[in-house]
Amino acid sequence: MGVNLVTRVRTFSISTETFSGSDHSVQDGCVTPGTHKLLRFDFLSYNAGTSDLVVGSPASRPDLFVWSAGHGHYHLKDFNEFQLFDSTGNLATIGYKQAFCAIDIERISPSASASARFQNCNSDQGISAGWADVYHSSLACQFIVLDGVPNGDYTLQSRTNAQHKVGEDCFGDNTIWTGLRITGNTVQEIAPPFIPEDRIPFNRADVAAVQVGGRWKVAEGNHWMLDTGTSQAEAQRAVEIINHYRLASMCFVGRPRCGDVNPMMYWLTDRGGAPSGQLPGEDVLGFDRANLTVVQIGERWKVVDGTHWLLDFGAGEGNAVAALHFIRKHRFDQICFVGRPDPSMVYFKTAGRRHVHVLPLDPRRLEAAIEPPRWWSEQAELVGRIAPFVDFGAERPGSGPGRRDHGGIVVDVREADVAENVTRHGIPGLALGTGAEISLAEPAEVVDVGIAHFGEPPVVVAYAGKKEVARLSADATPRHVENVRLSGAGIDRITISSPDGQALLNYVRSQPRLRTSKRGAKAAKGGKSADGHHHPR
Repeated sequence: MGVNLVTRVRTFSISTETFSGSDHSVQDGCVTPGTHKLLRFDFLSYNAGTSDLVVGSPASRPDLFVWSAGHGHYHLKDFNEFQLFDSTGNLATIGYKQAFCAIDIERISPSASASARFQNCNSDQGISAGWADVYHSSLACQFIVLDGVPNGDYTLQSRTNAQHKVGEDCFGDNTIWTGLRITGNTVQEIAPPFIPEDRIPFNRADVAAVQVGGRWKVAEGNHWMLDTGTSQAEAQRAVEIINHYRLASMCFVGRPRCGDVNPMMYWLTDRGGAPSGQLPGEDVLGFDRANLTVVQIGERWKVVDGTHWLLDFGAGEGNAVAALHFIRKHRFDQICFVGRPDPSMVYFKTAGRRHVHVLPLDPRRLEAAIEPPRWWSEQAELVGRIAPFVDFGAERPGSGPGRRDHGGIVVDVREADVAENVTRHGIPGLALGTGAEISLAEPAEVVDVGIAHFGEPPVVVAYAGKKEVARLSADATPRHVENVRLSGAGIDRITISSPDGQALLNYVRSQPRLRTSKRGAKAAKGGKSADGHHHPR
């Protein structure tokens, strides 16, 4: 692919600042004189393509450029665009169009040229392949005004080359959506609560399989929806699916196609929900919606289910985030195809809820069944004693004490009276800051630590008393939960160090050494067990 600009944002903070009439941000029209509440963040316009974006000299293109008094150089007019939506999709504040000087600031791709090509905003603008222009949060106008915006969950929509002022080989991945939880003067990243949906409604009664110029298509009147090439059977099958599930809208993530990356396609019923049910002969793959996450593998962003990737969006991180959002919103857990490989139609379904038939019950029997059997609590107590387990991923988001005692496992976040359960890029867990210490009530031989990071890999160390018995670094790949297994005799303490303070603790599982009775040990070696049978080794 040639030129391909994608958006990245990072380093969010909220500040209250006072501006005078002589401030650069006021001179550039970004804010009025006075005191304002601001959301500041870094913005990157990254050329993920294989060719340099050459804009050239502002003097030769006065229609594209405007002089910035605040920055002291020429900017491309209205190049970037920011919009802040509340959780219901309403604009929370006035949208902002940002002028932009395009030069090489940060080398991102390992295959990029080692030296910057474009370095002068006044004479030669552009962005080299593999490089990004970066507007740091501290710069004039690099903010959104939050005056009057209440606390709550929001989605920041950020788009580079928003009006297609410069040419690209792909415009389908220029946007990214970031969830933000605003509380007073603090902000944290969360999963986006809202993302605009690219939905095209159609009249199912007008849909038919037709042949146009030797190619079979699924069309609504004079507008074709799917192209099945030479396959009449695939076109007819697609029409059958549309009618069977009463589909009324086709939706996309990542239009138009970007090089080898196809947009995500999904369909909704005439009630606006996910199709459910079955159709004989369907090509269906199930997946665990709760286990999906967005990860970067190499230089490609993917939606993955454990170790299996479901969708590939190439350089489009924003599209991967949006795809996961809509899978969760519509509760999809099956992906279906017509015509693999290279399917002409892809659709998602939900397995739906099973119907539970409730039979009338004698009130006397109901009263007797209210109390659970004693063995339930005894079994839970036994499991908790044999293998203590803490699942921070299942806890509700919010603040809590920095030191947390979970009965057999104590987690103490360093230098923090308050620790937060958060969700970052779809992964829930306890935010560790620079690190944490885990203490075990009973020494263990194996401890599993589920950890996720979003930058620098954390280091996990196990101790038996004061002796270090195991040390492991998390995998370098960010944005997935990794099981770090520590083995050693008598482990009673674990430390986690996060170089950039961006790690999450998803779970801790301890496996203390089992105390085996002599009778049990004899059975384990091949003698008679308690059931009177001989069990060989």
